[in-house]
Amino acid sequence: MTRIVNLAADRVAPWRGADWRVLIAEGILLVLGGIYLLIDGQRAEFILGLGIGAALVVDGFRQWYLGFRRLSRGWPRDLTLIRGSVGIVVGMVVIGLSIVQQITVVGIRSTLGVGGLAYGLLGLAIATPTIRQRHASWASVGFDVLLVAAGLLLLYLVATSESISVLLAVIGWLVVGAGLGAIAVGFIRRPTPLRTEGPDLPSTE
Repeated sequence: MTRIVNLAADRVAPWRGADWRVLIAEGILLVLGGIYLLIDGQRAEFILGLGIGAALVVDGFRQWYLGFRRLSRGWPRDLTLIRGSVGIVVGMVVIGLSIVQQITVVGIRSTLGVGGLAYGLLGLAIATPTIRQRHASWASVGFDVLLVAAGLLLLYLVATSESISVLLAVIGWLVVGAGLGAIAVGFIRRPTPLRTEGPDLPSTE
């Protein structure tokens, strides 16, 4: 059972080869964050925007690392560097303007909508050769497709001025579910104590 869980976790998220205590701690934080999104609807979108912005900055620097250190010259390297720049700029804009309170909810939606759409499309463009050869990471491709869909949805909400409360509720429950999943994986990965045998008793024969 443990081996199956580890294989599934590594396939979905290869960076999850962490200590079981780290997984449980991450799961608890995710559960608490998801509950907060469900309870405090007024601030949920603002906090979610900051979280997505921070994630884009972190992954943008990762793309830069891949482009500068690991990829040879060519269009995949160029697109990777451009993608990293998009993530860093979009994330920095959202975080910076939010801290100084110079951006509205509509501004956050617009920035993340355009940025997420561009980031996801660039990721799909980079993965196109591996998709054709059927060697692509389906988790990465699925993440990029999700980004494209989220970007289009955010831009649609900006154009129609519709409420995002239902989407926030769905995201909140997904975050709670992901946290519970991480906690479960952490407990499954927890090492079991070795069975100790008692001292050999002298034979009565």
